[in-house]
Amino acid sequence: MSSAKPLSELTAADLAQHPVWTLVHPADPSQVVQPHTKRGVAPLLSIVRCTFTAANGVDYPGFGMITKVALVSPVVLTADGPVSLHWRDGKPSSEELSAAYRKLRSTADGFFPVAFTVNVAVRNRPVWQSFESFTYRGSDEPTAFIR
Repeated sequence: MSSAKPLSELTAADLAQHPVWTLVHPADPSQVVQPHTKRGVAPLLSIVRCTFTAANGVDYPGFGMITKVALVSPVVLTADGPVSLHWRDGKPSSEELSAAYRKLRSTADGFFPVAFTVNVAVRNRPVWQSFESFTYRGSDEPTAFIR
């Protein structure tokens, strides 16, 4: 039986068992991942287990994709479901932001800035070690910020 699953279904328990996951087919938009079972440094563009520490000191498990210089597509895993720190499909509505803060059981000032630690060996540590706000793909610029 394969342990491959959609990235959106990755859980804290999955990451505890396998802290590094890779995309089965990187070009596939469905983003199916599988455990990376080789020892050593996590390959670039793999999904890595992280700990996110909110401004209020609360730690959350989560993950992100590691690149040469950054952790991208960060996701915080909460008891009430995952919270993506980056929206790919445009500016989130106020309802979507409220739902994210409810899952985090925090406010904007209580959560941000949120620091992160990559919990596995990687070739290069990300240049930025925290996120100041949620991000989204804006229409006029590549990335926009919102709290």
